[in-house]
Amino acid sequence: MLSGCLIDDPPAYTEPRQTPPRLNTHDADPPLNQIIVANSGDRLQFTIGVSSEDAGEDVTAQLLLDYNGRDVPEVIAYQNLPASTIDDPNKRLFEIKWRVVRVAAGCHLFTLRASHLSNLPGNDQAPKNTADLAEVDWFAMVDTDAASSDMLVACPGLGPP
Repeated sequence: MLSGCLIDDPPAYTEPRQTPPRLNTHDADPPLNQIIVANSGDRLQFTIGVSSEDAGEDVTAQLLLDYNGRDVPEVIAYQNLPASTIDDPNKRLFEIKWRVVRVAAGCHLFTLRASHLSNLPGNDQAPKNTADLAEVDWFAMVDTDAASSDMLVACPGLGPP
């Protein structure tokens, strides 16, 4: 009698399932726990890492100005990244630039929201599925005196109650 190895058939291939984007808040630049100080005409850059299982669909990030979660957002900049996998060893970064223009002096909220492209179809539209959405916020003081002791009072959620 001959002895031999039995090799099982490989498991059936299954298509990858899409996962919501995850934003790496630890490598955000500027850091999320610091107030940005800017003047009209300055060029700001918001950088943050993202990972997701995209199942072939590109991911997108929108930069919103003073978004309160209810009204129609004002998308001031955006960036699309090619689809990737959750175990991709290459670091993917959103790097969104925006020049400070037509903004009143004072505190402003910048929200970066990330999702798959079909979920954020464009300006003036809500996401189709909030489970496929990640958001981070930065606060910025624009055209103000950075030495002022009460500069943070104007920022929602940062000033006194």
